[in-house]
Amino acid sequence: MRLNGAGIMVEQAWRRIPHRFAGMELDAYVVMPNHFHAIVFLGTDPASTPPALSTIIGVFKSETTVEYGRIVKAGPVPRYHRALWQRSFHDRIIRNERILALAREYIADNPRKWHER
Repeated sequence: MRLNGAGIMVEQAWRRIPHRFAGMELDAYVVMPNHFHAIVFLGTDPASTPPALSTIIGVFKSETTVEYGRIVKAGPVPRYHRALWQRSFHDRIIRNERILALAREYIADNPRKWHER
């Protein structure tokens, strides 16, 4: 999977998120043509209160939507219909190393499986 300019912008925005919020770390992630998967660790800094996942995702979606709009105005990517991101997001708590390994594997395999559709 090779990212286009919009995909690169989404990836860069995601990588900036830890600089905005204390007490969190990024783990595996993948930018796909029409969705995004990521693992986030919250509560990694005992000296700070971790942000709510909904806050992190809200900021990420907001920043990428604004930036995508700028890219659209410049012309190299198509406009989106109604919204760039869906209204909500799917999350789950990873409670042990086995489930973490499975989630990382799922993320790593997602681009290959996309081409199998």
